[in-house]
Amino acid sequence: MTKCIGSMATIDDARGATKHIVLQDNYALPELTATRDTFEAMGAEHAALLSALRQANGTRNLLRNEVIGMMSEFSLRARGFKQHPVFAEACEALRTDIVPTSSINKIVEAAAVTMQEWQKIDTVVATAIPHPFLLSNGVSLEQFTTKVTALQVSGVAVIMAQGAVRNSAASRRQFIKETIRPRLTEYRQLVKALYPRNHIFVVTLPRLNPPPGSTPDAVTLRGGWDVTGQMAALIWTACKHPDLEAYEIRVCLDTVYHADEDEVVGRVSKDTLHYTTTYGLADHEDRAVFRVYAITKTGRERGSNNLMVIRPMALPVAV
Repeated sequence: MTKCIGSMATIDDARGATKHIVLQDNYALPELTATRDTFEAMGAEHAALLSALRQANGTRNLLRNEVIGMMSEFSLRARGFKQHPVFAEACEALRTDIVPTSSINKIVEAAAVTMQEWQKIDTVVATAIPHPFLLSNGVSLEQFTTKVTALQVSGVAVIMAQGAVRNSAASRRQFIKETIRPRLTEYRQLVKALYPRNHIFVVTLPRLNPPPGSTPDAVTLRGGWDVTGQMAALIWTACKHPDLEAYEIRVCLDTVYHADEDEVVGRVSKDTLHYTTTYGLADHEDRAVFRVYAITKTGRERGSNNLMVIRPMALPVAV
């Protein structure tokens, strides 16, 4: 749009104040500029929603790790009192299938079992059994319950943030389709009608689509968390497209890749087939899904397979 604004301004200057380019509905340079500003504001709002989604993901992941850690500690401590029937029953009932990649619903279901068994233990007052039963730092059943509730809320917050991002992306696509593209198309057609095809104003008209050319083949992405370097290490196969210009690395901070929510974290030359980053992986058990896009000189692109990277915990915790 900015290129079209510059093109229209140049033509308006050449034509004089009384012969400015005017499209249907008296749509001229000021209106085109206002449309551009509106679209930029929509972009800023979308960026803010992406930031809110990152924050929501971070909060959820932190709570997920805390709840899993508490359940792990409860299981370990319960086994220490397994000679008592109530603890033996708890050890049998506790879920053992929870891993850092488990869904929030699955973790909450397992936590409900933990809370149920914890409640049974707290109702038993017997010699050599601590009462109430506490985790390290004095964490009680009530505090654990509060943490699980917060995890549930954080899961809902992520879903809502994802929905807001997708709605924002849809609104931007609709604005392009219904407002921007028709006006730019009309402008190009009018200029071509006013001037010969070899006129500088026609030759320099901004394109609405990439020049003709084929779409590159998708590369194959591999990699994972580099324990030594403490970062995500990505490698991919080479794209053989003759007009290849660069590779772009994009990420979604979740367990699923949504193109409406992705962010560009890096761009490398066509001769580079690797990339390292800690983006979205600042804390233990953070997770991010990456794609590498092959991009041609004409702007055509194609994304790779998805690759989820999880930053491991500093020390393994048994569940």
